[in-house]
Amino acid sequence: MVDINQELQYYQPIDVDKLSGENAAIPDNIRNSIILYNKAIESLRISSEDIAVIELKKAVSMNPSFYEAINLLGICYLLIEDFAKAELMFERVALAEANGINAFRYLGIVAETVGVEEYSKLSGINLPASSDARDKSQSSNKNSRQSRRDYSGKSTGSNTRMNTLRYIAGFLIGVFICAVFVLSGGIDKNTTDLTVLNTQNETINKKYELLQTQYNNLDKELSLQKDLVKTANSKVDYYLLTNKLFEIYGLYSKKDYEGAADLLLLIKDTKYNDPAASFYTSLVSEVLPLAAKSAYDKGRSYLTSKNYTDAINIFQKVELYYKGFSEMDVVYYDIGRCYQALNDLTNADDAYQKVIDNFPDSQYAGYSAARIKEMGINP
Repeated sequence: MVDINQELQYYQPIDVDKLSGENAAIPDNIRNSIILYNKAIESLRISSEDIAVIELKKAVSMNPSFYEAINLLGICYLLIEDFAKAELMFERVALAEANGINAFRYLGIVAETVGVEEYSKLSGINLPASSDARDKSQSSNKNSRQSRRDYSGKSTGSNTRMNTLRYIAGFLIGVFICAVFVLSGGIDKNTTDLTVLNTQNETINKKYELLQTQYNNLDKELSLQKDLVKTANSKVDYYLLTNKLFEIYGLYSKKDYEGAADLLLLIKDTKYNDPAASFYTSLVSEVLPLAAKSAYDKGRSYLTSKNYTDAINIFQKVELYYKGFSEMDVVYYDIGRCYQALNDLTNADDAYQKVIDNFPDSQYAGYSAARIKEMGINP
């Protein structure tokens, strides 16, 4: 006995969208029949054979040449044990389809399932049956039906039954060969249809090649445009950075030296081309020393008003703006005084030590040493 479940695995849904993409146009009746065929497969997967039968009958009515659907409808009839209709479906495919191998095999399944005598009644064909086959017909029919319900695929029967099946298959193949000669006009039609399909396929291939060429050209054009956009963006970025120099010059003209210096520090890693490079260099040489002096004066003001935290922050910017500031020894010393006033002796010691290390000849080096001794650090 053939495993019906295994047979069902051969029937997979058809991708309508993909099929539409491969063909210039699919008639609505064929498209709808395929959709119903796919629904029937889903119904069978949830054991809704009755629903699948309805869906497949509709599909076949829309597309009478949909032999895959007709075969599947025959299998549905096998599942619900309507063997007469199953046989009709398989015979329909066997006699009409150029390659009806599966249909012939399914007819053998019908004969094996219902028994030789019963199959003779269904088909109108008198087939010989041995006494063993007749005696076991009822038992075999019962076992095969139970096997189909369980989808177990287990087979029963004797060598006599197998010989009978071979006889049936041979007879049906003979019928098929005769039908080929009778329906030779149909073969010619199929050949014509095949020629048309080949012509359509060649047309589609040419269109595909043309579209592929157009795509490649567009892809090259897109790459070129991307490069142009990238170059344009680089030029825009450079223009904006160059424009920033004029913004800095405007602040410098208004004597906002610290604001100008802050912007210069933000663009310090920019690589300018002349004349922008020369303009940048001149701004650096003029703005940064003035910004350092401005920050120093502001820091001294904060220190005098005992605003030590703000004084530290502004003093630290002096070195950031211009390490060569002429009064850097005083800046370090004042930073130390602010930290000492805040009782942050560790940072105070670091600031005083910078004065001693970097400006040993300055009078503020002596002042710093005295402060360190006063704090009791490094006596």
